[in-house]
Amino acid sequence: MTEEEKRIAEAAAALASPDPMARRQGAEALLSEQIDDATAKKLTEALADEDTGVRDAASLTLIYNENPSISELVVPKISSEDIAVRNLAGDVLVKRGSASVEALVNYLDKGDDDDRKFVIDVLALIGDASAKDEVRRILAETTDDNVALASVEALGAMRDEEAVPALIEAFDKNELFGPTVVDSLGKIGSPKALPLILERFDHADTLTQYSMLESLGELGDEETVPFLIERLKQYQPPLTWPVIYSLNKLKDRFNVDTPSDERLKKAVLAAFDEAEPKYKKAATALLLHFPGDESLDACLNNYGFDPEIDSNIAVIFTNQAEGFFRRVTRFISDDQKNLKTLLDAMKDMIGFDNGKTLRELDDVTLHALCEKLSGCFDHPNEEVRRSAMELLFYVNPDTAFFFIDTLAADKNIWNKLRLVDILERIDSEQSNEALKLLMEDEDAMLRQKAGAVLEQRGATDAGL
Repeated sequence: MTEEEKRIAEAAAALASPDPMARRQGAEALLSEQIDDATAKKLTEALADEDTGVRDAASLTLIYNENPSISELVVPKISSEDIAVRNLAGDVLVKRGSASVEALVNYLDKGDDDDRKFVIDVLALIGDASAKDEVRRILAETTDDNVALASVEALGAMRDEEAVPALIEAFDKNELFGPTVVDSLGKIGSPKALPLILERFDHADTLTQYSMLESLGELGDEETVPFLIERLKQYQPPLTWPVIYSLNKLKDRFNVDTPSDERLKKAVLAAFDEAEPKYKKAATALLLHFPGDESLDACLNNYGFDPEIDSNIAVIFTNQAEGFFRRVTRFISDDQKNLKTLLDAMKDMIGFDNGKTLRELDDVTLHALCEKLSGCFDHPNEEVRRSAMELLFYVNPDTAFFFIDTLAADKNIWNKLRLVDILERIDSEQSNEALKLLMEDEDAMLRQKAGAVLEQRGATDAGL
């Protein structure tokens, strides 16, 4: 027996140990080994172990071990009466991906309808189109609504264009299938499904209409835009959200311009308040067509919560730079949840044009901005205080020096070190006096850094 064979045999034997720790360690040890089918079967049985740690270790090894028989051995476990075992088996099969498809397909006719639904759900999660013929067969033959619904969803996940006629038939067969059928047709993206949406829309229930409106982003064409705009006249949120989503999709797909419609603008702005992130992303993309204070305010209030949304908002900010600085002061307050990211956005906007827009602002706007920034110096978040300090020194150094006692007394040492960096770039008597104030700080590193700047300037009265 080779060392490898001995190691595998010892790990496999440990799976029968009365000690759960030994069983778990045995399962873990087999993860990367070249195990035979008998050992793989033992691991499969361990999915029903009484110890959670053993079950988890066994499932992990079954997921990643390269034995080709594992999927076939695991599939029967989906018929277990223990829901935990069923779920573990499903997880193993899903994560083994396409390697599980053949075993799953072969099991379709071996279990009951609950097992069949479970198998199809797993196939849907895998999304491998090689199973589409069998799933279409099940959809045509089954009399169980749950199995049929699972089949509809799976065919959408597999992007099976050949299934479009069967899905349309399923739509007409059972009204409860409507949302799932439409969602699957949207995923498939076949234009053959467009007449179904347009012809049956007015007679569908609200949930199905919601799915229809969202699917038009994939199924529609340039002529679908007026249809969607017309829906905005009739509906309130949340039905307006999928309209926004699909309009943005169609804009990207066909490079068509969305009309500058007031209803669309209101719907887009409303989506910022309550819609899910994916609808907000579409809304920000459409807001580019609706410049103005309302759009800027919505963007300012929603900046900093999602990177993809932020990238769209950043374009809006740069396109309306003057408006950005004029409106941002309204959102600089202690109770603003995204205050830190708004201050960062201000820095980005200054860097965008090297402060040109900021310098051209009127005195009233600049005064309001300085007032709001100085109001952040007592904020509990040290990053907010630091950003406000950096910005105020850029916008109006004289105002910043007025608050130098507050800045020098900041509780965060890194903020005070940053203050020294700023003062080092300002060669003035005010700067020297501020550095001398920092020389009195209890932190030795800060005193040393401030003193070094003063010494470099020849301020020999620094007490060095």
